[in-house]
Amino acid sequence: MFTNVLVFALAALTLVGAAPSSQTPMSVSCNVNFGAVPDVDAAADSFGGGIKPGRYRIINAAAPGDLRSYKQGEPIFRTVTREFPGPFIFWDVVPVGPNSFAIFNVGLEAPTFIDGDQIRCGNAPPAQYTISPVGQGPDLFSIKTRDGKVWGTEGNFGREEVRLRPRVEGPAEQWLFIPVEDFQSVHNSAF
Repeated sequence: MFTNVLVFALAALTLVGAAPSSQTPMSVSCNVNFGAVPDVDAAADSFGGGIKPGRYRIINAAAPGDLRSYKQGEPIFRTVTREFPGPFIFWDVVPVGPNSFAIFNVGLEAPTFIDGDQIRCGNAPPAQYTISPVGQGPDLFSIKTRDGKVWGTEGNFGREEVRLRPRVEGPAEQWLFIPVEDFQSVHNSAF
């Protein structure tokens, strides 16, 4: 949880131009311009080519079903279920640098991390990803690691773990990011 707060605080400071800078080993200054309104779209473009920091449902383009995680340390997966899975289908996309994001599961309050070719959620340093537009839809993105591998599935309709794989241009490596505000406006009765 502390990591989430720290990352959000640093992102907010960066957006308003108030990131601390060290002038000497013993002094720290902070420049704040209260008259400026941050340009969220420009900040999002500088971070990820159109993806904005925020809370999302993430759905694979190859097969229906939300990306989710219920238990720390277990691989994240995509599945279709009849029950409402609560906050375990919501993901915070947090900027951690230029064109770099960390992805946190809201229900677990935990970041994603890489373990071999699997993506897991848990008490580990968050992995950093590049999230770039792909495909035909305006909300379709690829999620790429520093070594160039992308999140993907086999496109089956059952429960399916998300794994890292070489970039293949197709729906199995494309992810739809639905802002939670849009989801809540359609599904108000579930909240």
